Amino acid sequence: RQIATVEATTVWGLLRGLETFSQLIYIDQQNYVRSL
Repeated sequence: RQIATVEATTVWGLLRGLETFSQLIYIDQQNYVRSL
């Protein structure tokens, strides 16, 4: 099992990190999270 974390010192940094992270993953037809 793989785990990813996003850490930031500000809420704006956290939002930027989450946006970047969301661009690196997708959910396949079996509802599994996959990475690019």
